[in-house]
Amino acid sequence: MSPELLDSFAISQPLSKSQPEKKATSKVSFELKFPLNPPTIPLGLTALDINKNHGIRVKAYLDNLTRESVTVRLDGWGDTVLNGAMCNWLPFYTSDRELQSGSASTLDVPTRTPSQATTAIEVTFPKGPFAAPPLVVVWLNMLDFDEKHNWRIKATASDITCFGFVMHLDTWGDTILNAAAATWIAYPANLPNIMSGSFKVTDVRPWHEPRLENKGSAQFRAALQTTPGIRGGLNMLDIACKADLRIKVGWSNVDETGLEWNIDSWSDTILYDAGASYIALQLY
Repeated sequence: MSPELLDSFAISQPLSKSQPEKKATSKVSFELKFPLNPPTIPLGLTALDINKNHGIRVKAYLDNLTRESVTVRLDGWGDTVLNGAMCNWLPFYTSDRELQSGSASTLDVPTRTPSQATTAIEVTFPKGPFAAPPLVVVWLNMLDFDEKHNWRIKATASDITCFGFVMHLDTWGDTILNAAAATWIAYPANLPNIMSGSFKVTDVRPWHEPRLENKGSAQFRAALQTTPGIRGGLNMLDIACKADLRIKVGWSNVDETGLEWNIDSWSDTILYDAGASYIALQLY
């Protein structure tokens, strides 16, 4: 794993809010070429601005991935009006045995129905087992909600073993979740230069007292030697369908021991709760 490469790959891709569209693309040339094979690049959604009157659909994915460049895509489809979206990513060498990643979707379960609250997908680590159960970070990368019911989704990993884990893509209440997907990153728990964790709005206030701006702090389980680079993505949403879906996660004041986070909305959006997961990588 190369911290220099990791540091140079951090991007976010916004759409133009003055000209709502269904798709946005950005071709990115790598500052440092990968010597043998294209990298592995998990993606996570970090911001959304979607019109409430149509289907809530968005997907972050890669296209035309080579050793030199990649095209990042943030797409809506159907009648979706995607005013804006952003994503974060974490590239690493495909041959790296310390990091593994992949994606799991409700579409992997053909018997699932849109009104089904819980969905569990068994994941096997593609590069083979770890020496001990790893830590797993989860980011949402695709959503497809019915617009007439509140938008609720939570992505989590459970039953983690050396060989794999169970991905949960769950909802609750009257939400109609047509589909959802999440990317995952697994790494050995004993690595001294990587920390990870999660945070959510209800860490700092009750869910039934919605407000637009929400701030908190997260502490690493152990201090790093230098200030790390942070990659992260949303892993949970609970937003009312009465107004547009607007959400953005960010972090600041990062040091060797932790970070400050914010999960915000704007205008008339009713944000009950939202959460995100992060991975902190010590940059030498």
